[in-house]
Amino acid sequence: KRNQLTINLSAVEALPGFELASIATFYGYPGQAALSDHGTTKSLKSLLELTGFNVGWAWYNLEKIANQDIEHVKRHLYFLKLITLSALADLRLHTNTWSKRQAAENIYRQTPYTMNRIYSVLADIQNQPGYYLSAFAGKVKLIEIERRCISDCKSTLLHRLIALGPLPFNLLEERLITEKIIQ
Repeated sequence: KRNQLTINLSAVEALPGFELASIATFYGYPGQAALSDHGTTKSLKSLLELTGFNVGWAWYNLEKIANQDIEHVKRHLYFLKLITLSALADLRLHTNTWSKRQAAENIYRQTPYTMNRIYSVLADIQNQPGYYLSAFAGKVKLIEIERRCISDCKSTLLHRLIALGPLPFNLLEERLITEKIIQ
C-alpha cells in the first residue's frame, strides 16, 4: 500500500540493525506516514502519488531528526548516505554512465552496507526509474521552501506541509505564499 511501511519478517536479516531506526523514521512518523490520510478521504489529493513530495518529505525530516538525535546520528547518517548514493546511482544508471556493478561498488565503498542490501536497492532503482532522484529533488525543494519562511515560521511550515501535501510544488508554494508563510 502507498505510504505504508511493510517489513517481510522472513527476510529481516537483509536489513542491518543500525538501519531500523532510520527506516522507521523515514517511512513512519514524521516521515511518509505523516502524509497518509489512511483512506479517510475521497479527495483527488488522496489519489496523488508524488514521489518528489512524499519521499522528499521523509528524507527532509530524517535529516532534521539526524541533527537532533545525537545518540543515533551515525545510524541515520548511514541511511542518509545510502539514499543519497541511491539517487546518484539512479541518475547514472538511467543515463548509462554506470553499470549496475559500478553503482554497487560505489555504494559499497562509501557505506557499511552489504552487497546483498545494495543489490536490493539497485533492483528498486531499476524497477522504479527516477524514484530516488525525484525524492532527492523533493528534499532539496523543501529545504529551499523552508529557507523562504517569513520570520520564525518553521514549526508552522511543517504543520502546513502535512496539511496541504502532497501537492505539486508550484501549487504548494502558491498556497504558502497566499497564507503568508513563505515569501
